Amino acid sequence: LKIFDISDPAVPVLTDTFPTANGVWDIDVTGNYAYACEGFGSAPYNIYLLDVSDPSNVVEKDSYDAQANQLYGMLYAGVCLFVGCYDGYFRFDSSPPILGAPVFNDPGSGKRVNSFAQYGSYLVYTVDHEGIRILQLNGYIEVGSAAVTEPSTFENSLVTIYDHYAYITSMNTHYIEIFDIEDVANPVSAATYALPVGGFNISVIGHFAFVSTLSDAVQILDLTDPSAPTLWTEIPGDTTQSGLTTVSGNYMYGTNYETGTLNVVDLVPEGEE
Repeated sequence: LKIFDISDPAVPVLTDTFPTANGVWDIDVTGNYAYACEGFGSAPYNIYLLDVSDPSNVVEKDSYDAQANQLYGMLYAGVCLFVGCYDGYFRFDSSPPILGAPVFNDPGSGKRVNSFAQYGSYLVYTVDHEGIRILQLNGYIEVGSAAVTEPSTFENSLVTIYDHYAYITSMNTHYIEIFDIEDVANPVSAATYALPVGGFNISVIGHFAFVSTLSDAVQILDLTDPSAPTLWTEIPGDTTQSGLTTVSGNYMYGTNYETGTLNVVDLVPEGEE
């Protein structure tokens, strides 16, 4: 795990590294603490709770051995940490600096849970070969669900939320699906958008979506009308290497899981700052 100072996005500075037993699949930061989970490599897979109050001296505060249960997306929502795994998800009810023991949740038939996103007092999560489910954070009650267009190939997915829409990508299906979740009990598919290859990650800022794909390119979509997304432009390969992307200000940050590097792309054309 690497920590960078991006005060100057043009010159990211590595401030510290934290050794993990396997490759880190996902990380989530809340306050002075960061959670990281392993999803690459071989068992056992671990979840780490780290004190990052001093970015130059990351300190492990607690950890959990998930044994052979490979880990995927994670999110600290409400007062709990949710971690997707190969046949369900873990919920940790303890607050930092304690991780504690989790409650295991099985969505049925050993289905893998890939990712989470918070929508007000609700949690939206993706389930392999199914679609999305919506959980009420108060009481952890499932209130709604919706199937994706092609559930048979729906795997390795990621969900992000903007306004009252959930945007879904999948490495195995060549499209983005957008769900209107304003009525959490009855989410409905609002649109699909075809991709040339599988989508790895999606970040939505304003009326633009930034989609990293398995071709290493990033497609930028115009979401002025979420029910009819259109291609705005594409950033060619070698910017993400199918890694996670996020956008902050005028910059897009992409991780390269093959080399362990951070790539930064200035989204404002030269002379237009």
